Amino acid sequence: MGQLVRIIVIAILIWLAIRLVRSVIARYRGLTERPHRPAVPRMLPCAHCGLHVPEHEAIVREGAAYCSEEHYRAAHR
Repeated sequence: MGQLVRIIVIAILIWLAIRLVRSVIARYRGLTERPHRPAVPRMLPCAHCGLHVPEHEAIVREGAAYCSEEHYRAAHR
């Protein structure tokens, strides 16, 4: 009977060790793998109409952003 208890205790300790190792590995993987986030462009409001446009599409002149050449010209008439 004493030997059976000893085997059960050893089996439980092995099971706990396996769970501990798996949780450490999962935690390590979670720290090293960052979720991929698509780059969100900065949005700038048009100085003429207020429409927000991506920074790479905006026409920036004289410190102000415009959604089109027409709005730049209209703002400076």
